[in-house]
Amino acid sequence: PPKPLPPERQYLRPYSSFRLECRSGQPNVAPTITLENGTTVEQLPRFQVSRPTVDLVVAFIPDLTERDNGMRLSCSVPMAAARVTELIIQSSCPSSEWMCRDGQCVGSHRFCDGRVDCRDGSDEREPHCVSADRCRPGQFLCRSGECISADRRCNGRQDCYDGSDETDCVTPVRCLPGQFACASGECLSLSVQCNGQQDCRDGSDEHGCRKLQY
Repeated sequence: PPKPLPPERQYLRPYSSFRLECRSGQPNVAPTITLENGTTVEQLPRFQVSRPTVDLVVAFIPDLTERDNGMRLSCSVPMAAARVTELIIQSSCPSSEWMCRDGQCVGSHRFCDGRVDCRDGSDEREPHCVSADRCRPGQFLCRSGECISADRRCNGRQDCYDGSDETDCVTPVRCLPGQFACASGECLSLSVQCNGQQDCRDGSDEHGCRKLQY
């Protein structure tokens, strides 16, 4: 396989936008733009994606934030080395703080905490915060904007491109013999697992159950 090319770095300010054009160079070959974990940009609501021609895909992302620092976008074409672009977000704020839209610096942990800390209120609005009602019931909203199945949260594998499905997870609990640990942390009897009723707070006792057919 072709050797990967070193990433091309793009230096950008918070709240700036970025446009990436990816061409295959072959009339009937469609290129793709993906992130490091294989997610295509079409799967992420933050990206505006267009395909003017078969051999060209254009991805536009507005309102970049410090959370996007280090994001790598791969322009991939079959049988060719991927061209990687790495986004470097340069902020004048200290490393533990993020920039409000008006330039004020506020602790990164204060963004999306339900309380306005930026003078302009931008710490509680998009692009930092996304509305949970964009997902269907049974789905988990990633901080990066996409919706994934709720049973993929805290499964030890990064499914959200920003890894937010694996943050704030309950440490695995050691249960007694004859018990199992719910993903939400409590121990229940094995007899209630896959009994058709939700016994764990998060319903994880009914995940991955197979219906028996007679």
